[in-house]
Amino acid sequence: MRKLFTTTATIFFFIVCKHNSVNAQKVIPKGILIIKEACAVNYEANAKAMERQKKKMGEDFYTAADDYNFYLSQLNDFLNKKKLKVINTEKNMIKFVQPNGSIAVIDLSKELWATYFFKPGSKPKKIEVVSPESEYDQYFGK
Repeated sequence: MRKLFTTTATIFFFIVCKHNSVNAQKVIPKGILIIKEACAVNYEANAKAMERQKKKMGEDFYTAADDYNFYLSQLNDFLNKKKLKVINTEKNMIKFVQPNGSIAVIDLSKELWATYFFKPGSKPKKIEVVSPESEYDQYFGK
């Protein structure tokens, strides 16, 4: 059940990533994304990867995508209220750069969707989009 939910949430994320919000979300093309400031990063695989997954999952893909988009929309609304910068990207490599110069590299090439929180001085954290308030509070504090 959790696997179906995670898959559903992942698909949902891809659809909602196209959602524009008040906090100036932007879609960034393929490649490497470099992050140096506090933000949330929403990753969505490219159309080719999505099509492959649709073929594998059949009709379940659409159910999962719908669920994930619902939760991602709620996440984006919540982050808008918190005024946290949100970056939507199809780039499958993300470099999170710390003020001291250390770098964490995340390879998302095998993912359909993923969301990470980042703030300078802390490790990036992959979050579950189904519980945005608790994920935010745990990472950024209340």
